[in-house]
Amino acid sequence: MLFSLCFFYYLQAADQPFWLAKPHVYSRIENGEIIVSAKLQKKDKIKHLRVISAGQLKAPYLFAWQEIMKFENYSKISEHFKNISHNKKDNTFYMEVGAFSYFAKLWISYKEEKKPGKKKYLSWQVVKGGFKGMSGHFQILGKKALLSEVSMQADMQADLIPIPNALIKIGLEFVGKLIAQKMRKYLEKTYQTTDIYE
Repeated sequence: MLFSLCFFYYLQAADQPFWLAKPHVYSRIENGEIIVSAKLQKKDKIKHLRVISAGQLKAPYLFAWQEIMKFENYSKISEHFKNISHNKKDNTFYMEVGAFSYFAKLWISYKEEKKPGKKKYLSWQVVKGGFKGMSGHFQILGKKALLSEVSMQADMQADLIPIPNALIKIGLEFVGKLIAQKMRKYLEKTYQTTDIYE
């Protein structure tokens, strides 16, 4: 019986991102920290880059979702985004994102997927450029009336990952957290000064 319970817990944890599966990490998120993990692994000749982030913000999840989907506004939120064009008709957008004078050109196709409960879920894929094949998802979960949980995961497997090694080793997690902090500050401030409510 004990073995069965342990095995069931293991299966549940395996289906969850590390920040949710580990209570001590999740408690940091509940206390306001933004968690960002960037790892580059290599098996045979194939490299695998995975970036995961999660955090909470003080705004209704529907409001946060509506604002986050306005990709054309990202350059106003952070200098890490520029030259954005958003085609809402075919669910695609182009942006340049980066830091330290390095900017990647991303042509992205996205699709909203219906999920039960107070949850919004977006799957996306880079369809053109050096990062072609990178894919991931973005999720917002309504925790309370004025509390939302935001998480993101991106994966790319290829012979070549077109990011400078110095940026991967030193700056990717730092820049990712900086962008997330600016995004949270923008969303909370926008919610506080708008007449649009959930």
